[in-house]
Amino acid sequence: MKKYPLSIIIVTFNNEEHITECLSSLKKNTLTSEVIIIDNNSHDHTLHKIKKNPQITAPLHLTLIKNKTNRGFAQAVNQGLKKCRGDFICLLGPDCRIREKTMEYLADFLKNHPETGLVAPRLISTQGSIHSSCRCLPTLSDVILELTGLPTLFPHKIIPHWKKVNLSPTSAKEVEQPEASCIMTHRSAFEHIGLMDEKFPIFFNDVDWCRRFLEKGYKIFYLPRAQALHYKGSSIYKNRIPMIWKSHQGFYRYFLKYSQNPGQKFLIHIMGLLLIYTAALRSILYIVSEPLLKKFRN
Repeated sequence: MKKYPLSIIIVTFNNEEHITECLSSLKKNTLTSEVIIIDNNSHDHTLHKIKKNPQITAPLHLTLIKNKTNRGFAQAVNQGLKKCRGDFICLLGPDCRIREKTMEYLADFLKNHPETGLVAPRLISTQGSIHSSCRCLPTLSDVILELTGLPTLFPHKIIPHWKKVNLSPTSAKEVEQPEASCIMTHRSAFEHIGLMDEKFPIFFNDVDWCRRFLEKGYKIFYLPRAQALHYKGSSIYKNRIPMIWKSHQGFYRYFLKYSQNPGQKFLIHIMGLLLIYTAALRSILYIVSEPLLKKFRN
């Protein structure tokens, strides 16, 4: 079985707008790469753009896996992780466009810092600003504060602890939880940690994965020298209401997984009821406000 220096795993679902740019950008890295695309039953032209444009994938070694149903992000990533053969493994969102030498910078950092299990680049918005792409691991107090709605009402004054991560445009920083839009690990760390937990199909699979890396003694770093342009949430925001409910479900399952005693589990069950209430409230607000926002945008 052929080995590669780098395996890049991309999960697609209705990403026709960005997949061509994403794949084309990978040519800017010089590491010989296999690219494994797992498509979660797209019903737009994503597959057509991949299959009918071989020039965008050459000289990448492309494997395309087509799921007959949407299996969720975690299960699709695991399909790629089971198949990949690279010394380094990168999870990459189809809405990311990699800048020159980003993959090399990430791989070199892992080579030179063997205690590091995950490394993530600087994510840049289409407006040129730095995404707040790294967070601390959430705590129960963070959830309680979020449930009050105060951080939404006063976003610049009341910030939950897990979102208080200042990222430098120039200096590497040890972090706890970079988002999975672009993260790289090395094979020995991945084999030590294992696959993503499929009980988190859409949200919190990356949070859980990062926590497991940290619990095994690995460090996680943000590396601003490596950069990627990120069209944030291109798939998620197309199905906003289901995603609201799934994000709240992920919150609940994450805390239930790491609860330490019956008293804490009871508190988390109560929190679960509040999460249902706030998910319903957010859904109603979205239904009411979206038509008004569309009129404003038009």
